[in-house]
Amino acid sequence: MKIKHWLMVSFLVVMLLPVVAGLVFFQLIQAYDERQEFKEYVEMTGRLQEIELLLQEGDLYRVQPAEKFQAVQNAASSSLKITLYRADGITVYSSMADNLAPKLYRVKASILYEHLYELRKSHRAYTLKKPFFHQDDLIGFYEITIVRDQWLEAFQHRTLLVAIGWGLFFLLLYGAALYVIHRKLNRPMQRLMRQMTAFAKGEAVPDTVNMTKDEMGELIARFHSMRAQIERARQDIAEEQREREYMVASLSHDLKTPLTSLHAYAEALQQEEELSEEEKREYYAVLFDKIEHMKRMLDNLTMYTALKSSAQLEERVEVDGDEMFDMLFSGYEELCTQRGIRLTTECKVTGSYLMNAQQLIRLVDNLMSNAIRYTESKQSIWLGAYSPSHPLPSWIFPTLADEVQEWGGDSLLMLVQNQGETIAKDQLERIFAPFYQADSSRTKAHAGSSGLGLSIAKMIVEKHDGNVRIWSEAPFGTLVACRFQVNKEVPS
Repeated sequence: MKIKHWLMVSFLVVMLLPVVAGLVFFQLIQAYDERQEFKEYVEMTGRLQEIELLLQEGDLYRVQPAEKFQAVQNAASSSLKITLYRADGITVYSSMADNLAPKLYRVKASILYEHLYELRKSHRAYTLKKPFFHQDDLIGFYEITIVRDQWLEAFQHRTLLVAIGWGLFFLLLYGAALYVIHRKLNRPMQRLMRQMTAFAKGEAVPDTVNMTKDEMGELIARFHSMRAQIERARQDIAEEQREREYMVASLSHDLKTPLTSLHAYAEALQQEEELSEEEKREYYAVLFDKIEHMKRMLDNLTMYTALKSSAQLEERVEVDGDEMFDMLFSGYEELCTQRGIRLTTECKVTGSYLMNAQQLIRLVDNLMSNAIRYTESKQSIWLGAYSPSHPLPSWIFPTLADEVQEWGGDSLLMLVQNQGETIAKDQLERIFAPFYQADSSRTKAHAGSSGLGLSIAKMIVEKHDGNVRIWSEAPFGTLVACRFQVNKEVPS
């Protein structure tokens, strides 16, 4: 239940509970009073009958000395008052008379005849007034008043019990409200504050279980979501920092060798008189080669940094797929021929695609450079692009054909396959990591790479909303496949 709805219901309950409790108390007290009044009425009726028998003597209604009323006085008490009147209203006796009260006080007839035979009940006493006749002659009147001592005492006790009961009820209601508020609001808020403090201090924050489906539960869930995002951001920053440190260390290592060579050949060229013209040309060629290698390394590092820092690939335009890949695949024949490598290219692409031409040129160049670097003379390289409507080529290594077909699905596939030495299974998962090279030593013949080529290729493909995967199968060689989403394709 939402907190606002819960508060509305709680306020309503808190307001209605005292009313309901008051009605319950009232009904209980009323029922108790009715039982007590009936019991008291029966007792009072019995006492009045006993006293009335004592007052059935005609001589009691004459003016006479107080000694004549001794029997009546003995029956009276502090809680029982007896008053006798003569027929003309003269008060002949009162059990509670004192010296200051007037003697032989006459009561008016209208008052004297009022409420005859009626047992009147007030808050403090029962009163009964009756006439006394002797042989049909009115002799006088008697009035009996019995104070309700037990009822007054019980009323005081009931008042005290009701007050105590109301006090306990309000204390219980207040305590229940505090407990519910603590359970509903304070406890989750305190737990959240402790978690926030622990998170701010970098301590472990346990996940909250059984979160309520209200605003407080949503707040806690939002905090944990924010915490997870911050922790992921921290991990990304730490990973980037480790990657940056690794890049700096790798780049320093990779630059050290060509710089050492540059220094050595530069010193040799200073001794011009000791070198022949052929040696000078050879040294100059080595210097330019090392400089070009360092330039390529810095260029790759610049490209990698730019791709890493940009969230999206900019300047993607709609291009014709067939023309695009024909342009991408051109220019590698001469390089392969110089190295004695057989190159086969094939383009079967239809439709239009959103792509960044400059980035795709870099992608194909990196993949082809890597393939040429690890392909020996008299071996082959295959380069091709295929729309989903075209079958995959027959030159795919037979052990990989079905898996590549399934992986490609309904996507545009670009394939770069080369014969040569294969890559170990445990290295395939790390082959796209920056500065990672499949050969264990950077001093090998193939160590002319910066280690960023495949990483840049993977980033370019992913920024085109695609995927890249590499297979290496002995004794055939290695296959790199790039998968791109089909945006618009026309029938072939």
